[in-house]
Parts: sequence; C-alpha cells; structure tokens
Amino acid sequence: MVNWNIWKGCCEFNEFCANCKVIKKGLTKFDVQIDDFDLPIHTKGIGELELKYPSYTIFNVCPLSDFFLENTDASREKYWNIMRLRHDCLFVICTKRVERLAERMPKEPLNNVAIVLSVSTQKELDYALAQEIPQSIKHLWVSVTPMKEEVSLAKLSNAKIDNISRIEYVYSGGDLFGETVTDFAWHSALAQECHDREIGYTFQSTGTLFKIGEKIYTIPKDKQSEQANKANINVSKEVPIKELEGTPLVKGGFIWRVINNILVPLDENTREIKYDLLNQTQSIINYGKF
Repeated sequence: MVNWNIWKGCCEFNEFCANCKVIKKGLTKFDVQIDDFDLPIHTKGIGELELKYPSYTIFNVCPLSDFFLENTDASREKYWNIMRLRHDCLFVICTKRVERLAERMPKEPLNNVAIVLSVSTQKELDYALAQEIPQSIKHLWVSVTPMKEEVSLAKLSNAKIDNISRIEYVYSGGDLFGETVTDFAWHSALAQECHDREIGYTFQSTGTLFKIGEKIYTIPKDKQSEQANKANINVSKEVPIKELEGTPLVKGGFIWRVINNILVPLDENTREIKYDLLNQTQSIINYGKF
C-alpha cells in the first residue's frame, strides 16, 4: 500500500477525536502537501509522462489527516479526477467524518474507491452506521483501530440496516501507543461475527499492550503485525479485482486508460490511441480542465 499524503494534520475536532492517530501524533497544524498532489499520475515533466506506480496499486489516501476535512472542500474535486483517471488502482479513504459523505462523495459510483469508517468504540460505530451513506459508495469498510473496547456488529442500536448489510470488509488492531490494553477476545469475537455475516476480516495489529486470557503482554512495534497474523483469525473474502476497477474518465471526446503503465487517451468512438496527445503533458496534469 502506498501512502498518498495530499494533506496532513487537522484543525477540526469532534467528540470522537480523542482516539485519532493524527491527534496522537501531534499533527494539529493543517498542511497541504503540494509535492504529493499528483502521486498516482506522477508526471516527469513537460513532454514526458511516467506513472511511478503500476496498475492495481493500492493508495492509502491522507493517512495522516482526513480526506473530508471542511477546509479542503474547494480542492477535493481535482483529487476525485485523479482517482477517476487511475481507474486501474484502488484508493482507500479512511474517515471519521461520516456525516460529510452524503454531500462530498461524487454522485456517480467510483468502483475503485473504498470508504473506510474509522471507529474505536461501540458508540463511534453506532454513530457512523446511523449516518446517510451514499449508494455511490461501492466498497464500504470499517476500521476498528485502535480497538478501545469490545465492538460488535450484533450490538448496534442506531445503525441503519442497509448500512450494515453493505459492509464488505472489517479490520481491527490494538493501541500502538500503549495507552489502552487490547483484549484478544474482542478481536476474535469480531472475526467470528464477520465470518457469520460473510464479511472479510483482518486482525492487523496486537497493539503494544495485548491481553490473552488473564495475562497482559508487551509487544514490540516491529512484532505487532506478525503476532496478529499468527493468531490465524482472519476471514477471507475474495473480491475479484475487476470489481474494484473504476470507470474510465471520458472527457473532451477521449477515454483515458492506462495501457502498459502509461496513461493513454483513446478516441471515444474508434478507441484508437491518440498518439499526438501523449506528449501534451499539460492536457493531463491540468486537472482544472477536467
């Protein structure tokens, strides 16, 4: 997975921010990361086109912030367009601002975008799944990281039934900072629920303080994922890669596709490659025109 840090930090806080890794890292100053804005396209320069990352790359969007921050509304559309252009890759967007999805998601489905609801407690999960989640979201995931208490899909009280049924994948992990003990029994019970509901599940990390039975272990950071994997509680759910591919962006009479790791414009009608446009880098990187 490749981190795509469009911006990092946060200056908007709500009642669920206490568990946010961005806050814990001290990133309370908002910073636009200009250098990374075109990472999935990665043009070399005028007249030269290069895609640094191949087809089927998974991009973790804004891992040190939230893609749906209010002060980023004006510039978000150009990043949606980048995702449309790289319809051959998967973009994972983790957010605590579920209430903003209804107005900030594109109206058309983006099959290559997975929206991850970030929660740490039962209350947060209840709140997230009670919100209006647009039907245009084709891949709805849930991240219970760090898991602060036992979190159960069966104990939801305010969630919309449709939202629960749309969950495709769940992953959970412990507290990297060691402020809270995570109990293996919590993760194991959540894994069983996912198995019963035919939802994919991954136990990603034990966290620093990891309880098994009555004993609490201190797990080094470089061993936390390894130990979680050894627990062998993951639930496999194969999603054909074609189901994650988006619809090619059609603009200006051309269909933009990635062929042999190169972004190529095709004639909308004949599907012939427009070689004369391949060197016109400006037509690709000037997203304001799309």
